[in-house]
Amino acid sequence: MTDTTQHAGPVTSSELARLRWITAQLRRWCPWTAQLTHRELTNYLIEEAHEAVDAIETGDIAEIRDELGDVLFQVALHSALAETNPKPAQRFTIEDVAATINQKMIRRNPHVFTPEGQLQDPSVLGQSTVEDVEHAWEHIKQQEKADTTPDSTDESRAQAERVAHASIFSTPSGYPSLAAAAKILSRARRQEVNPLEETAGNTPNPPESIETEHQLGAQLFALVAQATQRGLDPERALREYLHWLEAQSAPSSAQRTDRVTP
Repeated sequence: MTDTTQHAGPVTSSELARLRWITAQLRRWCPWTAQLTHRELTNYLIEEAHEAVDAIETGDIAEIRDELGDVLFQVALHSALAETNPKPAQRFTIEDVAATINQKMIRRNPHVFTPEGQLQDPSVLGQSTVEDVEHAWEHIKQQEKADTTPDSTDESRAQAERVAHASIFSTPSGYPSLAAAAKILSRARRQEVNPLEETAGNTPNPPESIETEHQLGAQLFALVAQATQRGLDPERALREYLHWLEAQSAPSSAQRTDRVTP
């Protein structure tokens, strides 16, 4: 008897369910898709994300929709790989991915959701400012990353300082240095006490004439031109400066000395 479930679409009309079914069939019957691994897919994920950004910046709605679909397919494909992992402990489905992000959004947005995932009381909704939300988000992230609290108060305080510091400087490996610098500065400014003010206080002031992104782009381009004329690598230079800044601003209990001072 023929197993028609492998050739018919899913019973549900959900397009997301159909995407999961299509991805599973590609994994089963397409030799190119079947041999892919999570690691081999990383470049495709980066490429699709960049193409989505390009579409967003051009403002072409049809292109945005198309490119976001490509990004979504990458999520579906990684989930399909995990779903058939020979090690049961390492398996997950796209529903698990959705459940994880749902739980995270509920946990990190207490101004909108109750801990149970229900909408907050109307007296709470709409009362938070952008600054309140950003501060709460970073605080909750730090709590998530914290290890088990030590018994000693001093150790607990030192651990909290290390977690807070790590949360500021934590960026993906391979992240562009300019984007990393902007993210680090943004996180630091949201702290009750900016840990970078003293360390980065001697940084040369940028030209005061910068008021638009076009002017900023021109200044950055000029700086890159000067650097390359002198044989300097702008990307590496900023990356190494961020490493130095991280070491210099680290809590005394976690001071690092493995980086070269600029």
